[in-house]
This record gives sequence, structure tokens and C-alpha cells, in this order.
Amino acid sequence: MSEQTIVDLVPAPVLAPPDTTAERVADRPPRLEVREILTPADAKAFTALLLKELPSHYDEVDATFPESILSNARNGQDPFGYFTLSKNVYTTYVDGRLAGFTVVTMKRGGSAKIGPTAVLPEFRRTGIASALRDIVERKLYEGLGVRKLYMTVSASNVPALLFNLDRGFKIEGILRGQYRRDQDEFVLGAFNPAGPPAVAAAETRYDVEAARGRWNDAVGSTAALWTDPDVQELRAFLSPRLQDSFDQLDIGFYQAIVDACRESRQTYHQKGKRLLAARTDGVVSAVAVYVPKRGGGAKLSPCVADNADAARALIAEALELAASEGRRKIYIHVPDTRFDMVALLVWLGFAIEAQLREAYRPGTNIIVLGRLLP
Repeated sequence: MSEQTIVDLVPAPVLAPPDTTAERVADRPPRLEVREILTPADAKAFTALLLKELPSHYDEVDATFPESILSNARNGQDPFGYFTLSKNVYTTYVDGRLAGFTVVTMKRGGSAKIGPTAVLPEFRRTGIASALRDIVERKLYEGLGVRKLYMTVSASNVPALLFNLDRGFKIEGILRGQYRRDQDEFVLGAFNPAGPPAVAAAETRYDVEAARGRWNDAVGSTAALWTDPDVQELRAFLSPRLQDSFDQLDIGFYQAIVDACRESRQTYHQKGKRLLAARTDGVVSAVAVYVPKRGGGAKLSPCVADNADAARALIAEALELAASEGRRKIYIHVPDTRFDMVALLVWLGFAIEAQLREAYRPGTNIIVLGRLLP
């Protein structure tokens, strides 16, 4: 698909009061146009719609949220992302009238996140959202070769959940209090139908003894903020430990982490991060990237350790940092090949909330573990 796609819709029957947009759409096949280029008027409408709709489901949504999306879409890349490569905003028109938007975030490893999606009230229940998603998903699957799509949907947004389940997305987990206290979030995923079959969760094999054997027996670890990380040192530690679980981790990935640790970057808008490291006998033995998230949570990803003692020290430091910032929750992404880390985190009070199927690499699932903080 080029930067502009135009199709004639064949609308499904709709129930609506007389003289509404829904009825007019049903009178004849409307002309639907999808663009990847935003005009100033589009940007203004996008901002207004997101700021009206999202705060009913998510905390800490302010003007910097749509501003960040729009800036990334204009630039063609995310200057502050590490797993995120770029964002696009697809704008939809019906017979020349603005109807809605959907955001697509391209991720390392060949996946893409869909959302937020917002349709203007007068175009809801008209088939516009389905037509928009048909066009966008076709471009992602056929045009860009994306192997997996995923999204998060607020548990309170039942219409959106049912809409996406009907489109073939599968529930991969429920994240507790992810973006708002007492408000859970569904994770949904779907694979490119032209790609190889996904690894089913039931086929994942956990060889407990072999997994435990991957950790050494060193003790005496201490953990702290890694305040002046060197990108080559960071890469030298993480790269061999991540290569079997994540694709496309080039030098730009590690540089993005280091850059995000600068004090001037510690805002949501600029995706500020902290780097935590544990050392055993003075040598780095565990590393985690700490990412504050809107809504009061904090993410650790990646989070790797060479021994259980270093892992415990690292998690204790992360919990202390999260508490000092008033975070409500901390959650961690762990490849399912590292059952040793998963078992330790459960012992430390974390709960398994999701299994993200082949999130960053074919054949490797990601376990999401979360812990609510007092």
C-alpha cells in the first residue's frame, strides 16, 4: 500500500436514529480513504480525540502523550525508543470527512503494536473501524512483512476487546493494575497468516534442572544504579545473554539505553530510563533497564543475571527505586528459556501475568511477571 489508500465500503446493516451518519453511510457505499500523512488539522483532531477518550481508561495521559506520537510519526523514527523503532498514524476519511485514527508502533524483532485507535463518535458502529483495520493490517502483513501484531486493551473497554477477539486476536495475558490502580489490561496478539505457525504456549518445554544449571554459584553480589554506563561495556555484557531471545539488537539499541539514562531525559515524553547493575567480586553479573511508565508502573526489560545472588540484589535495588518514586507496580519481561529467573521472581512475590508469544524473536516467548507495591 502506498501512503494513501482509497476503497469503497460495503456497509453492514446498522441501527441508528434517522438522519445520522450511520444511516447516510448505509444509503450507498461510502468512499473510505486512509492516509499516513497528517495535516495540521489532522494533528489537532488527533490530539483532542485522544485527550478526550484515553483518560477514562488510563492515568497520567496529558498533552505530551499525543505530542510524542505525532512527533515520531513526522520524523519517521522514535528518537527516544529502544525496543521501539518508529510510529505511524493512519488517518481515516469517509467521503472526505475525518473519521478516526489508529497508531502503529514498529518494534524490534519484527512485531508491531496497534493502538491507540480512536473513531469519532458519529462514525462508530458503521464498519469504519473494521475497514480501517483491514487496510492497516494488510499493509503491515503483506507490505512490510510484520510477523506479529499485538495490543493492550483496558479490561473496562469491553467493546474494543470483543472487536479484536472477533478479528482473530488471542488473549496472551491480563496485566494487573497496569496503567491505573484496580484497572487491568488485556494483552492480545495475532500472527501474520502468511508466516510460519507460532510456537504454541503448550509446546514450551521447561527443563528445570538444565535451566538452573545456567546460573553459576557465585555469592556476595551488590547492586546499584549504573550511573555512567559505557555503551561497549553494556553491549558486551547484554548481547551474548540476549541473542537467543531477541532479534535486531544492534549498537543503536544499546546506545538508546545509555542516552536515555541522562538526567535531562527523565520524563515520560523522552522515555527516560535508569540502568541497574549488580556486581560479584567487582565484575558485572546482572543488569536491568528500569523504565518508568505512565499510570504509575515501572518496567524492567531486559533483566538478566548470571547467578541467583546477583538477581536477588538487582531486584531488591529495583524495588527500592520504584518505592522511592512512588510507583504502584513493577513488572519484568523474562524469556521463557530462563525458567531460573521466572522461578526466582515468583519466590520474590511476583505473579505470572502473561506469556507474550514470540514477542521479539520467533520461537521464544516472553513471560511477564508483575508485583503490586504497597
